[in-house]
Amino acid sequence: QVQPWIEKGRLVRFLEPWSPRFPGFYLYHPSRRLVPPALRAFIDFVRSRRG
Repeated sequence: QVQPWIEKGRLVRFLEPWSPRFPGFYLYHPSRRLVPPALRAFIDFVRSRRG
């Protein structure tokens, strides 16, 4: 999300050698079979925004 600001020099990476890489968020929910429609819509939305 902040990559454009880093590229423009508005933000700088600080202490990068000591910062672990962040692979992204994970979503845990109780069942893959019975996913409520609202949760399914949210999952689809988040997946479409990855990039």
